[in-house]
This record gives sequence, structure tokens and C-alpha cells, in this order.
Amino acid sequence: MSNNTHAIAAKVWSFCTTLRDDDNLPEPDDLAGEIIENIAAGLAGLREVLAGLTR
Repeated sequence: MSNNTHAIAAKVWSFCTTLRDDDNLPEPDDLAGEIIENIAAGLAGLREVLAGLTR
């Protein structure tokens, strides 16, 4: 994981700890991994839409 991604995940995790119980939050690296997976899935969906528009 890049340093930038880790820094972003750490900030999100830190923010979330102020809103919720610390014991129920995922670790920053796990949270970053989930975010990356969601972004990748969204990008794949956009590519499918684009492919459908260009046919």
C-alpha cells in the first residue's frame, strides 16, 4: 500500500474513532483495502458503461 493511501486511511480511521467505539473499527490498512476495492469496482462499472456507449 502506498504511503499516501495509508495516510488517507489513517485519517479516516482517526476521524471514525471520534464518532464510534474504537473496538468496532477496522484497522487503517483493512479500511484502505476496502476503499480501494470499492473504487476499483466502481471504475470497472464505469468502463463497462463506456464500452456500451462506444459500440
